[in-house]
Amino acid sequence: MDFSILAFLAQDGLTTGAIYALVALALVLVFSVTRTILVCQGDFVTYSALTLATLQLGLMPGTVGCCWAARWPPAHWTAPTPHGAVNGAGCRACWRAT
Repeated sequence: MDFSILAFLAQDGLTTGAIYALVALALVLVFSVTRTILVCQGDFVTYSALTLATLQLGLMPGTVGCCWAARWPPAHWTAPTPHGAVNGAGCRACWRAT
């Protein structure tokens, strides 16, 4: 085995191990705080890996479109109410209407 192959395998093993360790740490942290298992954590890891792979290819990842489509806060939250209050704060008439 050549030294360069050994170096690539060692780097790949360390990287994969670090990713597994971070996922396990996140799972333990969320479970210890909330006492629920975060089932969608695998989706987060998958989206992160696909986003990184797309960025390394020099393309625009699809997750950017998802973030743009779900922009926060929605436009109707930041608009002033008919009574002049912003975000419905202090405007009981607007709260009753909804």
